[in-house]
Amino acid sequence: MKKLLFVLLVGMISNVEAQQEVEVLKFEDLKEKIKKDENKTLLINFWATWCVPCIEEMPLLMEMNEQFRNHPEFKMLLVSLDSKKSLGKLQGFLAKHKIDAEVVLLDDNKRMNEWIPAMDSQWQGNLPSTFVYHRGRKVAFIDGEVTRSQLQALADRYLKPSK
Repeated sequence: MKKLLFVLLVGMISNVEAQQEVEVLKFEDLKEKIKKDENKTLLINFWATWCVPCIEEMPLLMEMNEQFRNHPEFKMLLVSLDSKKSLGKLQGFLAKHKIDAEVVLLDDNKRMNEWIPAMDSQWQGNLPSTFVYHRGRKVAFIDGEVTRSQLQALADRYLKPSK
């Protein structure tokens, strides 16, 4: 019995350790995060675990994140629009799918009509949506799923090979 309890306890601890920490932000915090990385090429993807197209594009985003993980001028930020109540589900999803890019949860639904157009006046709030900033300036807005060719074109244009 003690052996079984020990195995269960170790399994639970391992599972907790595998879950990625997710910072919960308001829009002002997200803007600060964007500003903090203004010397990089920053890819920001708005998504949710309940959004089928978001889930379908995630492997492609993770490929790009893996490809440029050690590039000094690249950062990927995944902004989840899941509810704060489902934070555990989000963390479980990240662990299950081995999502290793930085993930934050934007808990600011009451002000969506303010922050959505603040990101881009053309954005209607559709998910997924991707924004690319290069050295503090927004250079791309992709409304809907990203394609491999779009990501490659952005990388070719804004990410010089790292030395």
